[in-house]
Amino acid sequence: MPSRPLPCHADANAKHLRDLGHLYQFDFDLYRCEACEMPWVWAFSSYGADWEKVTGEDAEKMLAIDEPEMRPFMRVWAQEFN
Repeated sequence: MPSRPLPCHADANAKHLRDLGHLYQFDFDLYRCEACEMPWVWAFSSYGADWEKVTGEDAEKMLAIDEPEMRPFMRVWAQEFN
């Protein structure tokens, strides 16, 4: 479970939706705020961890993509972490 509160609602629960894999020395997980339904990606590495904004469109893609296609999608989505 992430160690920081959600940026949108600090007291809200974050519902884990999907493990997005490990890339660029980060582990990515998709969550949704139970108060406002906003999707967030938790990015964790030995360098630190934080919530990252994700569009509703990208979150829906992350939920729908099959495993073989997830890594190429995440490689593009997370390129700023490289």
